[in-house]
Order: sequence, then C-alpha cells, then structure tokens
Amino acid sequence: MVASIPRGRYTHIIPVAFLMYTIAFMDRLNIGMALPYMAKDLHFSPTIAGLVSGILFVGYLFFQMPGGHLAERWSAKKFVLVALFVWGAFAMLTGFVRTVPELLVVRFLVGVAEGGVWPATLVLLAHWFPREERARARNLWILCLPVASVIQAPLSGWLLTVSNWHWLFVIEGLLPWVWAIAWALFISDWPRTARWISAEERAYIEAAIAAERDDREHKEYNTLGRALKTKEAWIYAVAYICQAIPGYGIAFFLPSLLKKAGMPIGEVGVFTAMPFAMAIVGLLVHGWLSDRSLKRRIHVIVPILILGVGVLASSLTQGIPALSIALLIAAGWGLYAFLGPFWTMVEQTFPVETAGPVMGFVNAIGNLGGFFGPLAVGYLVTATGGYEAGFLFLGLAAVLMAVLMSFVRVREGEAARVSPSGRATA
Repeated sequence: MVASIPRGRYTHIIPVAFLMYTIAFMDRLNIGMALPYMAKDLHFSPTIAGLVSGILFVGYLFFQMPGGHLAERWSAKKFVLVALFVWGAFAMLTGFVRTVPELLVVRFLVGVAEGGVWPATLVLLAHWFPREERARARNLWILCLPVASVIQAPLSGWLLTVSNWHWLFVIEGLLPWVWAIAWALFISDWPRTARWISAEERAYIEAAIAAERDDREHKEYNTLGRALKTKEAWIYAVAYICQAIPGYGIAFFLPSLLKKAGMPIGEVGVFTAMPFAMAIVGLLVHGWLSDRSLKRRIHVIVPILILGVGVLASSLTQGIPALSIALLIAAGWGLYAFLGPFWTMVEQTFPVETAGPVMGFVNAIGNLGGFFGPLAVGYLVTATGGYEAGFLFLGLAAVLMAVLMSFVRVREGEAARVSPSGRATA
C-alpha cells in the first residue's frame, strides 16, 4: 500500500460494516445464552437445543450465492439494507414464540434473512480494498465476530438477570433497524459513487482493482458452472464446514457448560466472552502478517491448528475445570484469525465474474457446520451426560480443516502495485 495515499476507506467503510455484522452476529448467538431458560420454559432436551441452535444455518443457505451475485451485479448496499429490516423483524419475533415448532420456524427465517449479508459484504470490501490490503481489511471487519461475542454474552447475561429471554430477543432484535439508518447514509457501493473520498484515493483504488481484474482472468473458471466443478471450490466449502463446527459449537454450548459447572449467569457471560476476546488479538496479528508477506495459506493453517489443538486439550482436561477453561481461552486465538486470509485465497482463485457467487457457495455449504456442529454436540451431551465428547468433536473438526487447506495452492507473494498517480506497476 502506498503510504501517501489517503485512507478514508478505513474510517468510512469498515466501521459501518463492522457494526452492521456485529449486530447480525449478536442476533445469531444470543440463543446460546437463552437456551437454559428456553429449555425449561418450552420443555426440550439438549438434542433439541442443538437443533434450535443450528436450524438458522439451514435457512442461511438460500441467499448465499444470490447475495454474492446481486452484490456484484446490482448493489451490496441495497441488498444489506433490505436484509437489516427483515432479519431484525424475525429476531424480535423470537421473543414471542410459545412452542418448539414456532421457535424452529422463526430461527430458520432469521437465517434466511441474514443469509446473503456475509458474501455481499465480502464483495463490497473487494470494491474498496486492493488485494494487498484485503486480508487486513477483511480481518478488521471480521473483528466484529469476536467483538459481538464479547459484547453479546455479558449483555445477554445482564438482560436475563433483569428481565427474561423474551425481552432479550426483542431488545437485541431492534438494533438492526436502528443501524439501517447509518448503513443507508454512509455506505457506497464503489469509490466512484462516494462523495467523501478524495480524487487521489479514488484513482488509487480504481487503478489497483483494474490491474487486479486483469491478473485474475482464469479462463477455465470464468463461468459459475465451471468454477463450481473445480476441486478448489469444494475443498474450500468442506474446509469451511470444519471451521463452522467449532466456531458455533463453542458459542452455543460454552454458556451451558459453564452453567452446568455451577457458575451464576453473570459470570457465565464474562467467561463465555474470554475466548472471543483472545480471538480479537489473533485476527489483528494474522491479518497484518498475511498482507505484509502476501502469504495466505500459512495464516489459515496456523491459527486453525491453534484452535483445534486447544479445544482438544480442553476437552481432555474437563475434570480440571480451571485448566480446561484456560486452554479454551487460549484456543480462542484461532477462532477467526484465519478468515481474512481464507477469503482472500478463495477470491484469488477465481476471476471477478465468478468470485462473488463462489464465495456465497462456500459460505452456504460451509455454514452447514453451524447446523451439524451444535446438533452433534447436543446429541453427544444427551448420550454421554457430559460435554467432553462434544468438545472433542469440535477440536477434531478444526484439525481436519488445517489438513484440507494444505492441499490448496494459490499464487502467493504477488499483488498489483499502484503508484500515487494511480498507475499500476509490477
């Protein structure tokens, strides 16, 4: 990145996108804090709790590829704006359910409404950040995931102490409607449509991205049908399933594990947040290192191995609660640190015409792990009466992702360089 170029894109685009998806992730994860109370009121088992947690990701499938496609061909800004209002409505509706079938339907619809937001935002960021900035920019945005977890767990714990789970969903479901105003005012799809950007910064971004488009013309991948037949698309998708299993399994079941250990709900919120606080550090470190070296694969494999080994060690030491929790907190380093380099790998593999829909495909298939992971953990908890086997399963899934990513090859160590005048250079 040229040091003399203004950096308004970092202060205008990332913060608004960051808070938008922070809210989305809070509305996705708050079910974990509420489950012990909902299970009591609605009379369901840990297996059903896993189904309730995971059903959102079945709905999540529907707008993944359309979301990436519409963001590139129509408007990421407008697509996300509509989604904010729709998922907020269904999130609030969760507070009014009275039966398990109602709960499953509403959580499914929250997933449908949120489904295309992730790939649409990935496309939006690709319009604003050239390749040599992209892993860092995406990791700065993806900081919203651990930050949402850090905020959501104590906030939800507090709301549950002063009210009940019904109000938890209503209050947190209002936030997307509020933030939709900021999204409409401050987000632009392209530098050319933004009023606040300087001519120098606009010229730099547009020249860099134009050079990158020329560099990504992989003819064999230039239609979606061809792209989806490649081994790379499927390795990415299966690897993403493996990361979603521990990511959501920990978020949904750690509160229940801690509550079963006898912690009061206020402390449960604090300790649930700690692995995600560690994840913030991992995201910052690996995003910066990946862009500095332009190496992507190593900054996917290393953090996901830290996660997998840490969770495995935690599951094997649950008889020593303090050690088990400490290991799980340390494992949090790898929870999300790989995501910026991972998505940059996906994007670098495919040309501009198909990268958005392929990212939607990978996210859609991958987030099935958010369905099967909690369901499997719930089943294992029911079958064994403890959380050891469930968390062992979560750790093994992360290790499998590291193995899969070792088979992917992308060209690394190169990026289009752009001079301050906006001219691409070698």
